[in-house]
Amino acid sequence: YWWSNWRIVANAGFFKANEYFPEWKNYSNWRSRATGNIEYTLDLLFVDDMSFAEAGPAYAVWCVELFGDCVRMADINNRPLDKSFTEKLRYATRFALESLYPNGYDTNIGDSNYKDRMSVFNDLAEYYGNDSIINAFVNGEDEGAEYFSSIYHDSNTMLMRDSWNPDEAIYLQLNNNPFDGHAHPDSNGVVMYAYGKPLLVDSGRYSYSNFNTIYNDLRYASAHNTIEAVGVSMSNHSGAAKPLEYAVTNNVFDFATTSQTGYSGTTHTRNVFFVKNGYSIVTDYVTGSANREYRQNWHFMPSSNAEMNGNTATTNFYNEA
Repeated sequence: YWWSNWRIVANAGFFKANEYFPEWKNYSNWRSRATGNIEYTLDLLFVDDMSFAEAGPAYAVWCVELFGDCVRMADINNRPLDKSFTEKLRYATRFALESLYPNGYDTNIGDSNYKDRMSVFNDLAEYYGNDSIINAFVNGEDEGAEYFSSIYHDSNTMLMRDSWNPDEAIYLQLNNNPFDGHAHPDSNGVVMYAYGKPLLVDSGRYSYSNFNTIYNDLRYASAHNTIEAVGVSMSNHSGAAKPLEYAVTNNVFDFATTSQTGYSGTTHTRNVFFVKNGYSIVTDYVTGSANREYRQNWHFMPSSNAEMNGNTATTNFYNEA
């Protein structure tokens, strides 16, 4: 299983160990094999549009960090890797950083932690000094950036923002990832960030032991910002994801619509409309079994001071937007 985590680490470790000792008798043969291994692994982990082939942003960040170490080590020793590999890695890096909140923290979707990842991209920005998006993210500046929002059709993901400045940006992620690795039952999930803080949040990672008491709770759609069919498990949640049926981005607004069929006999279609420098509207349509109760779930941080009035939730930030 070339894509298993320990093999990824082994491939990168073998490359760097070999690169450190070019005097080894079999250096050339080992270098060729080690290079082939990391190229093969990168192609497995990042699909054609360079989005990540697992539903966990932490692993995308981890992989670009790991392969970035290989690229830098080869350059230090004046034996650079092929341009095709470094270009793929550059676009993989873009996807990984765009998947984070604007403040550089992991969105903790799937098996991810809410953790500051900026140090990874500070290092990679030094290597990709001429990449406008990596520089915009690291420096928090809109000037020179090619775009704000991205559409990744292979992973059914749209990443929407109106700025690269972490204190000014409004950011939404619509995630209907079809890939199963590290996925939770969160098809059509949304997270949101504005003005320096996460607003709509995912519930994050359990420990990898099913003895952990939160494990079972996170295996239901109720723990995520998506539609829940009450009392029904979202089986085959990743394989249920349908392609983005429509997606558009421009300087005024972003819009996307996508569907998932994780509940038997039911189709859930979600539309996300984001007016830049303004507001967003999320609209859900559920068709199929009429004999079920459906809930539209939203998860806030405790600091949001959310209040309920019927079916309406209001967040309250003292003296802030």
